[in-house]
Amino acid sequence: SPVLRRDPTPLHSRESNPGTPPNVVATVGFGTMDIVVLGTGDAFSARNFGSSAVVIGPGGNVLIDAPDGIMRAFAHATASSGIAVGPANIDDILLTHLHGDHANGLEAFGFLRWLECRRNGRALPRLHTTSQVAERLWQRLAPAMDQGGTASLGDYYELRVLPKSSAANIAGLQVEHRMGRHTVPTCGFRISAGTRTF
Repeated sequence: SPVLRRDPTPLHSRESNPGTPPNVVATVGFGTMDIVVLGTGDAFSARNFGSSAVVIGPGGNVLIDAPDGIMRAFAHATASSGIAVGPANIDDILLTHLHGDHANGLEAFGFLRWLECRRNGRALPRLHTTSQVAERLWQRLAPAMDQGGTASLGDYYELRVLPKSSAANIAGLQVEHRMGRHTVPTCGFRISAGTRTF
């Protein structure tokens, strides 16, 4: 069965420092994949980082969604879990939908990796999502990222549209999705490694 480790910092120690996020970082070990939960909040949460996680698979790390404050969420999760997570070791992103509490962090993540690509030739991260989200993704990001009309999505991310009826192999993980009901096109993921599923 999975092993769950929670952030050991007592909540009462955070009461004196209200800027410190509450006890939301957890790591779950499945043997063939580990999960570092970055946040469990939503667009209206004043206490928690937005819902996101990093899945550590046999072939690399996969970020699920990139909400506001993603860099701070990475730093907090790394400090709380002891597992380094961040743009330096994440090459794949799964994006559920385009609401800001799931997608706003794509700007900071993308710019950081764009700079690394220019400086040292590092490959761009792969952004995996549904066709419905992919169709509107650059329209959502361009106002902040098009660099005066000279840049495109391909300058920041390698876009990969998820297959509609089969699993995609991402970082050694089998990733399936299904569309959900929401105010914008959205999906949920089922991620498997061997006999383990998240």
